[in-house]
Amino acid sequence: MASGAPGIGDGPADNPEPNGSQDNTAKDAKTLAAEVSAARAHVVAYKVNIVGTTTKGQYSRTEGCMRATDEAMQGTLQMNGVEFDLISTSGFLYMRGDAQAWLATSRANSSQVAAVRGVLAGGKWVRNSRDGQASDLLVDPDAESVTKGAPTMFHGRHVVPLIKTRGDGKIVTLYVAAQGSPLVFGGSTSKPGTPLSMETTLEETLVCAVSPPPPELVIDGEEFERQLDAIES
Repeated sequence: MASGAPGIGDGPADNPEPNGSQDNTAKDAKTLAAEVSAARAHVVAYKVNIVGTTTKGQYSRTEGCMRATDEAMQGTLQMNGVEFDLISTSGFLYMRGDAQAWLATSRANSSQVAAVRGVLAGGKWVRNSRDGQASDLLVDPDAESVTKGAPTMFHGRHVVPLIKTRGDGKIVTLYVAAQGSPLVFGGSTSKPGTPLSMETTLEETLVCAVSPPPPELVIDGEEFERQLDAIES
């Protein structure tokens, strides 16, 4: 969702267009998408802030860093009033939280805190497969579904929206600098017929070290659910 409010990724107020005179508003969608991909190759990583409503209608906020090349990410996830540590890499999503956090997002109840703590003993991470199309902010310049919207504002910056529809029906909008190098300042994701509405803001950074947790600290998501079901019964 475009906005005039300040936020992550904002530049100095007296120099809102520091990237030169190249006019990205005049380019067609495919040309701009190709240039976005090329420009991104020179970015190491981003600081990331993702805020909004999930497909289940829950408020969610993710903060952390993300590698530019493959969107591997680490940070924290706030949902249902609780917080998890998060790692996303190599097709898997790893989450770690205390027993109270998992109780708030599972069918178990408060009388089962000790049992859940036992399942998670040693600071275990719960691993689930990540959606193979999770790269919402990566651009495929050959995708027929990429279109260009009218110039607008995104957190105080002049931007050109690049809009694409994913195979799962999600509509993703990337906000690209209207002038100069075609940098992506953020994006938004929605899905018709669902409550999904997420906004991402980006700020370039030089470091984002992401690696999966040690195998001995990982429990598979299905096994975790099986053990929770056993607790409930």
